[in-house]
Amino acid sequence: DEARLELATQLAAEDNVPTNGGLCVWTPALGAPKKGVVLVGDSGHGMWPSLGQGCNAALESVSVLADAVEAVCGTDHVIPSAGAGVRKEDIWEMTSGERSCLVAEEYQGLRYDDAKAIVDLTFNGIGGRRVRGQQNGTVMFLFKLSLMTILNKVTLSIVPKPFLLRMQLGDDVPYSTLLWQGKCETMLAYFVLLAIPA
Repeated sequence: DEARLELATQLAAEDNVPTNGGLCVWTPALGAPKKGVVLVGDSGHGMWPSLGQGCNAALESVSVLADAVEAVCGTDHVIPSAGAGVRKEDIWEMTSGERSCLVAEEYQGLRYDDAKAIVDLTFNGIGGRRVRGQQNGTVMFLFKLSLMTILNKVTLSIVPKPFLLRMQLGDDVPYSTLLWQGKCETMLAYFVLLAIPA
């Protein structure tokens, strides 16, 4: 009973402001491309578990790294973006360290925007509710979710499903696109609220 009373006292305190739930890691780069070093998982984009995307994001990073290796060292004759100015036949004459640097540069170009976006999505909490009770409270979150779901159904999917549902239902959409969609949904919700006569 004393523990319950203490918990109730803490929850009722005026200075009790919900936090974002943990530590998020934003890095200026996903490794050191000039040294052939890459960061995957929490070392490159650490997040707290509000969206349940930590393991998914780490696995996606590994998949993108494999794509970068294939782009640099694969048998196709496509020059990776990181190897601009390098002929494909010259790549195999490079040292393994030089190829590693090209792989790291390619990985950085392919993954950085999405890695940053998933950390941003996580930091803002589910649907942007990091600062509850203020502009992005639970009511606004539910309003945005309902509005976008209704618009999706009414327009026969011309308007996409709410970004949070797209992410949780496994739609193959980059995190950077979902972050942008979430910001657009917030602006649309405010616009609709302002358009409703008082």
